[in-house]
Amino acid sequence: MRKLFPVIFCLCAGIAHAQTFTLQSNGRQYIPDHSLVAVKFENTVPWEQRIALADPSVFEPFDETRNNPEFLYAYYEIKEGVSDAAIASAVQHISAQEHVLFASQLFRQESGMLCAPTNSFLVKLQSPTAINDLFSFLSTEGYTAEVRTWFHNPMILQVTIPMHYTPDMFDLLNDLYAHQVYAYCEPNFLIIAHTAADDTYYDYQWSLN
Repeated sequence: MRKLFPVIFCLCAGIAHAQTFTLQSNGRQYIPDHSLVAVKFENTVPWEQRIALADPSVFEPFDETRNNPEFLYAYYEIKEGVSDAAIASAVQHISAQEHVLFASQLFRQESGMLCAPTNSFLVKLQSPTAINDLFSFLSTEGYTAEVRTWFHNPMILQVTIPMHYTPDMFDLLNDLYAHQVYAYCEPNFLIIAHTAADDTYYDYQWSLN
């Protein structure tokens, strides 16, 4: 497993700390969020198999209102007080199971947006020859890849690889970006919508009443 290199920041006076991961391509920091784990399956998976994936010491009972067995995605709610190490271990266990395309806990951007890295990423080439560097890098890392242009732009590529534990995507893309032949290398994030508005003046929006 690839190692992530954390940047440590203090939440309060010298006691509570949390790890943040910086993506060199855009300079943004991503903070592990202890709310949900996102999982994508290769095909529809019965309830019994989905429930069996959840470690009861890490996750709340499987929420059927949040999940539809016909959907390829499932979301597991993390219990309060579970350590980062226990969450990572549980996610790695899920990601190693048959029919699981990828699994990741959510990350929170500095803007507050919740997202999860997937097994897909986007790169913008600085020159057409940079694609040779991309294929060489992926081969060295042991990945076969599906590569397609992004909205028919030959300089922007969407790359899908068989990475099942996708928090490792941050480190992989930082290594790739260090080759200095890419304008950016970023995860193709799964974005999680807020279930409730956090706008201070939400109650004053008469058009929503």
